Amino acid sequence: MVLAFSIPLQCVTLSLKVGVASLLCGAGLGFSLAGITRTRRIVLIYLFLFLAFLMFVPPFQNLPFAHSDLLTLSPRMPTFFENYFDFLRWIAFFCGFPFPFAQFGFHAADTLSPSEVMV
Repeated sequence: MVLAFSIPLQCVTLSLKVGVASLLCGAGLGFSLAGITRTRRIVLIYLFLFLAFLMFVPPFQNLPFAHSDLLTLSPRMPTFFENYFDFLRWIAFFCGFPFPFAQFGFHAADTLSPSEVMV
């Protein structure tokens, strides 16, 4: 649906690049957070937190590069379309996040007693 706007804007290939890259970053965030729920080793938890932080860098830095100057806008199009790539980037990012986290995350109570965890 969101990629359908790229046809009148004449930027289908660039929209696919931005959408797929953002979707993969969102999925990477989901996998990182699922990894945090799966491990008890503190080093791995911090490693997964660092990877989760790195997954936020491309959307905030507008990577892959796509700017409104690359769009072909007709004079009658609303100004909303000038921000099309930003909208696409964040929608794809948040669409990629939930599935890996829900599928691979550990969503249950901790089965170890506090004395076993401190070992």
